[in-house]
Amino acid sequence: MNDKEIYDMYFSDKENNVCDNELADEQINEFYLKSRKENTNYSKLLQRAILTISLTGILIQNINITIAVFIVVFIVAIVSLRALKEQSKYLKYVYILTFIRCLIFLISLSMIATVYGEINIFKTPLTYMVIANYILLFISIFYIRAEFISLKARFGMKQNSIEIVAFIICLLAMIFLALSGYKEVFLYIVLSIIYTFIVYKIVSMAKIIGNNITDMKKANNVISDKFLISILVVFSIGTIFAFNMFFSSYPMKWTYMGMNDNNDMLSMKNELVSKGFPKSIVDDLTDIDVLRLDGAKRIITSEDIVKNNNNSSNSEMKITCVALRYDDMDGCLWKVLNHFEWLDKPDFYGTEAFMIQPTYYQSRDWDNIGEKFGALLYEKNGSTYASPFYSILREDESISGEYISINDMLKEKRFIANFSFPNDGEKYRGYVIYSTEKLNKKKTNIYNKVDYVHQNTRLIFPARTAFKNIKDIMLRGNNYYKNFVDVNSIFKFSDIY
Repeated sequence: MNDKEIYDMYFSDKENNVCDNELADEQINEFYLKSRKENTNYSKLLQRAILTISLTGILIQNINITIAVFIVVFIVAIVSLRALKEQSKYLKYVYILTFIRCLIFLISLSMIATVYGEINIFKTPLTYMVIANYILLFISIFYIRAEFISLKARFGMKQNSIEIVAFIICLLAMIFLALSGYKEVFLYIVLSIIYTFIVYKIVSMAKIIGNNITDMKKANNVISDKFLISILVVFSIGTIFAFNMFFSSYPMKWTYMGMNDNNDMLSMKNELVSKGFPKSIVDDLTDIDVLRLDGAKRIITSEDIVKNNNNSSNSEMKITCVALRYDDMDGCLWKVLNHFEWLDKPDFYGTEAFMIQPTYYQSRDWDNIGEKFGALLYEKNGSTYASPFYSILREDESISGEYISINDMLKEKRFIANFSFPNDGEKYRGYVIYSTEKLNKKKTNIYNKVDYVHQNTRLIFPARTAFKNIKDIMLRGNNYYKNFVDVNSIFKFSDIY
């Protein structure tokens, strides 16, 4: 029974004297109270749709840590609007926009399930997707506002929408704070409380309006809600899993590394070995690195066998430090090579990181000069393949090339070599070389520390690189993230000149 039928029944009863005025008034009041308590199906769906759409607005700012909640919220919003889309053109538009937002969100999830979420390849598209999601959200809010005004006009209610305007202003304020990098928690808490109160008022208004509609047009849906939910859940999990499996490694540039029979190159290698350079490592050097190391006057070598005692991986690694001295006009130039080699075959699941704390770190006796260089190698079917590192970055850089604040009081920084290994090879190894200059002729030490971070599982969501984990080790002093393991070694050459 709609409002008009109640109205007609009321005055018809009065005219026919079926009941007196007081009894009719009691019946009509009782009916309205009952209808308010029962909360019609239209009202429930409209409240649920508005609540979930509002939640997507605040959760999208924390997409990395609210994945499961976000998926559930989007699915509830879609199912609710799916039942309402035949009631008006405005709700149909909101349904279409929410479905598009859900697809954009799933694509964003797939991107952050890969290592490319940390680098420039996906960083800009992800930003555009977040912006697009917010634009579609605001358009949806305006359509909801139009639906409210239409229903209020239908039932003779006051046609204002101050709650919707307040909602938009509050959400814009929260977005502005997030984009500006504002860190104070207090203001976020205050805005969140205001946002929650506004959403409560909008949902309450939806309940009042929706309870006046007792008859709903049946939605002509081809597939059931349960089947749609199953499709969305399977598609979400499957897409995230596939992207995480196939795009969790850096794009390396592996090339076949054949033996160089050039007499000059062999002569330079033999000269390095004769001065103390490890014979087992000299053949790993690329031709250009042999040229870079040629002419050393003195070579000091030390090696260490380190073991990873993590329960899920019990591999051993040999780390070798080679310091090469070159005399020059002003002081004493040294080049330090740090070489690592896995002594067995670990499983590689994504990214690796090799951090070096050079001798000029925190020492005034040494200066940082020149660039860092090196190579990675592995064997497959009797052939050797080599690749440059994906990147060699200072500790205050990020994969995307931005600078962050770490140990700002120190003039010089540690640096981190980032890379990935394929799983179909053996004898995995690599090296990094840096140059440093001794600033005085006093006897002093070469202090060189290395940390190797290995990823020991593939299923990490959102994707996390060894580079990010090793920075967390620096900030917190321990390897707190269980999906990575850290091995380290310290080399100290005393009283060198």
